[in-house]
Amino acid sequence: MSQNANDNAPSSKALEEKLAQIDGRLDGLEHSLRQLMTTTRVMAETQAKGIAQIERSMQQLLIPLHISLSKLKSTTQLVSRNVYRGPREVIRVIFLVHNVETWNALDEIYRLMLEHERFEPVVVTLKRDFLNAQRFGQEEINYNGLMQLGIKPIRFNSNDPVEELELLKLMNPDIIFRQAPWDISIQPEFRYNEINFAKVCMVPYGFGSVAMQDEHYNHHFMRNCWRIYAESPLALDRARDFIFDSNMVVAGTPKFDQIIRAKSEAAWPLPIGPDKIRIIWAPHHSMTADWLNFSTFRSNYKHFLQLARECPHLDIVFKPHPALLEKVVAYGFMTQPDLRSYLEEFLALPNTAMVTSGDYAPLFWGSDILITDGIGFFGEYMVTGKPIIWTENPGHFPFNPIGEMLQEGMYRAGDFEAVVGYLEQLCVEKQDPLKEKREEIIKRLLPRPEGSAQFIVNDLLNEMDKL
Repeated sequence: MSQNANDNAPSSKALEEKLAQIDGRLDGLEHSLRQLMTTTRVMAETQAKGIAQIERSMQQLLIPLHISLSKLKSTTQLVSRNVYRGPREVIRVIFLVHNVETWNALDEIYRLMLEHERFEPVVVTLKRDFLNAQRFGQEEINYNGLMQLGIKPIRFNSNDPVEELELLKLMNPDIIFRQAPWDISIQPEFRYNEINFAKVCMVPYGFGSVAMQDEHYNHHFMRNCWRIYAESPLALDRARDFIFDSNMVVAGTPKFDQIIRAKSEAAWPLPIGPDKIRIIWAPHHSMTADWLNFSTFRSNYKHFLQLARECPHLDIVFKPHPALLEKVVAYGFMTQPDLRSYLEEFLALPNTAMVTSGDYAPLFWGSDILITDGIGFFGEYMVTGKPIIWTENPGHFPFNPIGEMLQEGMYRAGDFEAVVGYLEQLCVEKQDPLKEKREEIIKRLLPRPEGSAQFIVNDLLNEMDKL
């Protein structure tokens, strides 16, 4: 141990003793509160009805105080454990998952850590809310999705998220990864101010291509993250107005690593035929002018049904954004019975299927063409080198330089007639004039030769060892 470490040891010991004293006093105060609540309850049982009202009033005051003291006590214990830990032989990393469909942005990092002697990765599933209505639920979707990938997470699915936060503290993580920067999409107990007892890190789940720096980076969460792993040098340049350079480093996108690794696992949910053309139809969820406005689902969903009916040689796999079907109904564009009827009619055809899993990389490699209106799949599918037909909504938000680069490699369809024309050009005439452009773009999408996930694992290890 270095001389500096020895010099610091007495002050650390003194702080530990002080924290122990505080902890003892909190125990005493907590005991007194319990006694007072018990005495009040006995009084209520033996006195007039009016005393019962006093009991209820006192409990309304005492119970929140009791909870606050418990939280303070656990936080004090957490600080005490971290006063002087010495060299971190094992770095505990917790991944909070509220959206299993975007887990592939973190999957490669998690699996590399599993194999590394210095890391102890743990996955925790949270409840979800795609409508930002503060109605959190459906944690089982995240749990089941991870179980299908061979990952057994710890489940935070109770009706007491305050206690779950206390459990998270007791797990004593060094690092916490969260999936998205928007606190409104996360249960209040797991927003930045509640989890910053650990080093908070962020890997963007998408390849940001829209000109909306404020939405991507101007957040309390992003401004305060200990480490943010930018997907490209262009993304780093866009973030500089809001985030310190020292907190952000270009890593590329681990999701691309996962897609590339899955090439040998190509899969397709329909029977493979020699003359079949395999198409992924992937509509986005942004159907209103006030938020991105890329989706063309409303104008095209009947066209895709007709195309599948009239062209049995085309396999069409419907891969909606995980928020699309919920929003179609919530925003009043379709009723739930209408949506159900449409899906039943579409999926009754022998050349159609629907995939909702977040593990869609094998599907990419099993396909021939992607038809999408945006946004994340622009970069993700580009990595495969296969053609992309972009069904453009003319009112969409403008692209940033990353989006402008990506659109140079996509076939741009302003209406469904153009979609059919591009399918004929690519599949019948075998003409793909944008192939070389896509190959050029792919080189720019992969800035780390060793792979983005490996770079992130190495960087975390180096940064933690500096502390």
